[in-house]
Amino acid sequence: MNLLQPARVSILGTGQWGRALASLADHNGHYLSSWSRQNGVILNHVVATTDVIVSAVSMAGVRMVAQHISQMNIPNHCIIVTATKGLEVCPHGNTVCTPSQIGQETIVHHPVVVLSGPNLSKEIQLELS
Repeated sequence: MNLLQPARVSILGTGQWGRALASLADHNGHYLSSWSRQNGVILNHVVATTDVIVSAVSMAGVRMVAQHISQMNIPNHCIIVTATKGLEVCPHGNTVCTPSQIGQETIVHHPVVVLSGPNLSKEIQLELS
């Protein structure tokens, strides 16, 4: 996949952070679809033909979304980007898991990468970062 060409990007989570990332992807000419638990769109329809999944769901929803994605037939070349910040107490011990660790242990057949840093959604939308 060549991300210098327009890609099909699925944004999961339509809160402030998800909207900022969607705006950035749109500005760069990518084809967008989005999903949230509230918008009534079926998750499988959003990710079935995507090139990149950007997960910007709240920390409380990361494991549930990752488990759903792991059971779907997403394209082999699809890259999963986690943009969620936070930690979860791991179900298999007294440790904590990052969103990328949850993705890596759940979605085992696709690369999971991390978007991190001191990024603020308002600054991204204003093209300040």
